[in-house]
Amino acid sequence: MKRMSEQEQEFAAEHHTLVYRFLHYYHLPVEEYYDVVIMRYLNAVQRYLNRLGLRQYSFTMRSGEKPTLNLTLCWTNRK
Repeated sequence: MKRMSEQEQEFAAEHHTLVYRFLHYYHLPVEEYYDVVIMRYLNAVQRYLNRLGLRQYSFTMRSGEKPTLNLTLCWTNRK
């Protein structure tokens, strides 16, 4: 992962609760999975902000919606 710009850092901080929503939704212990999920999250932030085609989609999810943000891949790849 490349160094995050100030805009990317601010965006990541603003939406950081999504990481905890993801962990909670999939019943993953924070102590064990936070480091894996946060790296996928930060990569997703960079991709979202730097690929114009992705901006047509909302980065956040509606209440009750299954959390993914490409974070599901980290869980799938860890099995």
